[in-house]
Amino acid sequence: LERASFVLILLRTFVFLRKNGLAGLTKGVVSGALKLPGMKSVLDKELSKEVDKIEKKLIGEGDKDANLELPKTGYSTSQVYEMTKVLHHTDNFGSGKSWAGIYHDVTGEEKICKLQEQVWAMYNNSNGLYPGIFKSCRKYEAEIVQMSVSLLHGNENCCGLLTSGGTESILIAILGYRELAKER
Repeated sequence: LERASFVLILLRTFVFLRKNGLAGLTKGVVSGALKLPGMKSVLDKELSKEVDKIEKKLIGEGDKDANLELPKTGYSTSQVYEMTKVLHHTDNFGSGKSWAGIYHDVTGEEKICKLQEQVWAMYNNSNGLYPGIFKSCRKYEAEIVQMSVSLLHGNENCCGLLTSGGTESILIAILGYRELAKER
């Protein structure tokens, strides 16, 4: 009888696995385990420990030097520069042991770094929201979008825009898919 029960459970597991996949099986096991008395509190406690570890790793003991209010008098440009330099030295980047979405040498000696500095200096007071004034920004955006459309074998119905970072890019893509779904 024990063997028959075991075989039956094993067969039901295989059928469930085939129907729902490994993710479905895992979800079923976890949701079943959570129904056991006391398991939710155990899971919440372990989850809380992990979140605490992540927070500790990211923010440490906090920032005793954080500026929480505007200063009564403004800082001089040299003070701002020195404060920025000190804070920049705390960044854990450039050792080659961290990944941070930058894929070139960051010592400033590479040609790409020098070019970026020059172009940034030229455009740091530009605003792409005003294409009538900043015509070159609009031209760059149009060309980059068209190059991307071409790379992806798009047609004349394709369009796009530049975003300023990863999160914005993801949100814009979600918005685009939502609007496309409304049309269908």
